[in-house]
Amino acid sequence: MKVEVCLFATLGRYLPAGVSGDRVTLEVPDRTTVGQIMASLRVPEDLDRLQVNATFQEVLAVPVRKVTIPVAAGRNLAVLVEAAVRNFVLNQRGIDSTKEFIERQQKLMDEGQS
Repeated sequence: MKVEVCLFATLGRYLPAGVSGDRVTLEVPDRTTVGQIMASLRVPEDLDRLQVNATFQEVLAVPVRKVTIPVAAGRNLAVLVEAAVRNFVLNQRGIDSTKEFIERQQKLMDEGQS
């Protein structure tokens, strides 16, 4: 089976050598999982694309939350920054939007399998 894999922004470094652009077509056996494809591309399992674990950087001896925004051509930086700020405000209020999103997606996937 042929699968087209698109790896944008910082994930592009995991594309096979010699690939131009942000996508590659792979020939994989039937019933290959996304995890197996990611492993074959050597994408680390613990890669935190949704930044579930916050990182901090000290500025003038004050810890400031650090967010890495994946920048790529054609992406709307204003929307990305606004989303990061909204997520920060929600976190300050005790709402973990990333966790809720993951739980909601998992619930929908579980319902689809039954």
